[in-house]
Amino acid sequence: MSPLVKVLVILFVTALVAGCKIAVIVVEGGKVQSNGSDVCVEGTICIVEVNSTSFSESFTAVPNPGQHFVKWNSGWGFFCGDSTDPTCTLSAVDFDGNEGIEALIASDQTFYLMPIFEP
Repeated sequence: MSPLVKVLVILFVTALVAGCKIAVIVVEGGKVQSNGSDVCVEGTICIVEVNSTSFSESFTAVPNPGQHFVKWNSGWGFFCGDSTDPTCTLSAVDFDGNEGIEALIASDQTFYLMPIFEP
């Protein structure tokens, strides 16, 4: 296979798996545990890829000892904004066939999830 063909195949495969992202931002005071992406510890940003309408994942804010979960941060592009439930469930399962949602999932847009912890 020629180098040009290899590059084209790689670009094609990359385009197929491209999708929107969820940036899980964890500040001081705890971690975020999910049922699919493992654990995101304090002081890190973990990127979760959303590639299809089969995406369904729960994220749970887990405070460190001496801390407590207050709420999920809010603002443009933030999921579960102002919710005081430590578990944020995100699912695209019911949107199969919805062209708008499928286009958003296929985009390279980034959304956010950030817990707020306090002593």
